[in-house]
Amino acid sequence: MSGTMSPAFAGACLCGDVQWASSDGPRLQFNCYCIDCRKSTGAAFVPIMFFKAEHVEITGQLTRFTSPGGSGHAIHRAFCSRCGSQVAAEIALMPGWISIRAGTLADINLFAPKAS
Repeated sequence: MSGTMSPAFAGACLCGDVQWASSDGPRLQFNCYCIDCRKSTGAAFVPIMFFKAEHVEITGQLTRFTSPGGSGHAIHRAFCSRCGSQVAAEIALMPGWISIRAGTLADINLFAPKAS
């Protein structure tokens, strides 16, 4: 992202070391109940938003973990290297898209799940 335009969507991990921003809104927003999301977070579901990857800028030190999803295709999860917050994921079945964990939003009111 460049220029002085304020991002429409932005957020950070728990400690603030990893920041993300997008000037474009998410194309999909939903609560995911798949086993992979549940096990990777330890929660009953994961609120996620999918953005076009070209519109998202992430700064800070990320640690990545790759595992096969339920489809057998890779899911690449990105965590803050300091606090361990899961921030994003890239799914092999959805090239060009990035999922951002809605819990990292600076304004949680922007999360409006459309499906679950």
